[in-house]
Amino acid sequence: MWCSTRQIFLKRLSDLLIDGILVSSRQSMDIHQWRENLRRGELRIEVKGYSHVFAPFADSNTISEDLQLKLPGVHACYQEVFGRKQVRDLILSLYHNKSSLPIRKSIGDYKPWQEHSPQLPAPGTLWKTQASKNAETKQNGAIPTQKPATHQYQDMSHGKGETLDLGEEHSEAATDILKGLLSPPSPSVSSGMSTAVQTNIGQIAPQTVKHEKNDQWSREILDTLQRALLSYSLQAKVLGSRLTPNTLLIRLKGSDRLRVEDIEKKKSVLLTTHGLSILNIIAQPGEIVVSIARPQRETVSLQEVWRQRDLFVSPGEINLCFILGIKEMDGEILYLNLGKSLDHLPNHAPHTLIAGTTGSEKSVLMQNLLLDVCKTNSSQFAHIYLIDPKKGVDYQQLLGLPHLREGIITEQGRAQEILSLLVDQMEQRYELLSKANVSNLIDYNRKVGPNERVPVLWLVHDEFADWMLVDEYKEAVSTSVQRLGTKARAAGIHLIFAAQRPDANVLPPQLRDNLGNRLILRVESQGTSEIALGEKGAEKLLGKGHLAAKLGGEITYAQVPFLSSEEQVQVVEEIRKQSYV
Repeated sequence: MWCSTRQIFLKRLSDLLIDGILVSSRQSMDIHQWRENLRRGELRIEVKGYSHVFAPFADSNTISEDLQLKLPGVHACYQEVFGRKQVRDLILSLYHNKSSLPIRKSIGDYKPWQEHSPQLPAPGTLWKTQASKNAETKQNGAIPTQKPATHQYQDMSHGKGETLDLGEEHSEAATDILKGLLSPPSPSVSSGMSTAVQTNIGQIAPQTVKHEKNDQWSREILDTLQRALLSYSLQAKVLGSRLTPNTLLIRLKGSDRLRVEDIEKKKSVLLTTHGLSILNIIAQPGEIVVSIARPQRETVSLQEVWRQRDLFVSPGEINLCFILGIKEMDGEILYLNLGKSLDHLPNHAPHTLIAGTTGSEKSVLMQNLLLDVCKTNSSQFAHIYLIDPKKGVDYQQLLGLPHLREGIITEQGRAQEILSLLVDQMEQRYELLSKANVSNLIDYNRKVGPNERVPVLWLVHDEFADWMLVDEYKEAVSTSVQRLGTKARAAGIHLIFAAQRPDANVLPPQLRDNLGNRLILRVESQGTSEIALGEKGAEKLLGKGHLAAKLGGEITYAQVPFLSSEEQVQVVEEIRKQSYV
């Protein structure tokens, strides 16, 4: 007795297919072949359900606050509530033989008629021929979905007005696939896929399989979160979602029935029961943004981000705006802006603290900043003092940069001398500014002649915690930074201090207060996060460039771009060959 419930269900469903679909004689569609493929389990299917409530009230909110919502516990099942006005519009649309889509769109943001996730039926226990195996293999091919759209195709299954967006790349192949899906099944292909589909699917599979998997995972997570919150009697109206390199951001409508603290209380059970690893819950006006970790993260290329950047200064001027990463909330570039003349970007503090444990890619962020300073500034107008107690092992590829003064400083005594030198330079520069009657170095350089211009000075101190355990060095650093903290910006002097563990004993309050910008990657403990970031949360970052940037008092989550060692060498060589070096 191999005839299981599966075969009975498919047989009845195939009979419904014959009874419920009217095929015109002008259409080249073999409905009987479809029926046979469905019975064999070789046709992808999807079952959906709708619960329609027609309310005899002017205000349909009397029945339900949400006029359109997913029902918990059931996949692809929706409840839609129509008030008196919508019922009247539906009847009129039917009377005039018009589409009902505009009325359904008016009651909510969901478009279930656009969501398609067909699958092959569950495999049978004994009945599985070689033809069905071949069909299943072909059915696992990729169909383009949700890519940047330039070619649009109408979805004729639900009237006019809805389009399927297919990516620009492989558009011809995508066209053939669409034709194949809308054409009758070929007798030689038991899966129902046309020859054009078989020919072209191999060309686009590497690009589209990844997108399909990401889209499918996003839909599953969104559905899981919604059902979980509804099961706890929490409102779960989704306003939108966005996939970032690290997380899936889900925007939920905020209300008295869904608050940030409600989700915070459920974080543990959402992880253990529903498999949802929630990293952050962010309150926004009228909404709550939930950040859920991705199982497979994506790498961001620094070269690609450089191509997208905006340079906010004219050629030959000093640039003080540098790339930190890609913001998770909107996918835009996150800049560290140390200049005062950029009205369209927020102005950040002059000095910066970077922290991150092993594996957080702290050194990658440091290298990116150094390369960005040198790539966007002439070596004549940007001088860098790089101090590294670890003998410069993380910066060997950057040794050829002409902006580096004295290479890499690895001796504690020389580091102290450099700190004193910067304080003296600051005082001398203030005398120049006073004589020129200007308030900052940028204005000074614009006013004086080319030979009188003064460079911006950078002190980049990696692993400063190692030497801060020496009282003499700790006192020298604290004193110098305290003097530089308030006056150095106008003089064109900027400090970047970095450490794996900026604990209280190596980061005294006077030093901490003067390093206003906090670029914090993953740290080991909540206590370290509270010292470095000013609050907890950095201990929950994912590592490998996952960044919490506190700039101007607000925390922005981002992903630090990556540049391989070989690419770093190439960039350094390009900088060396620049005409103004």
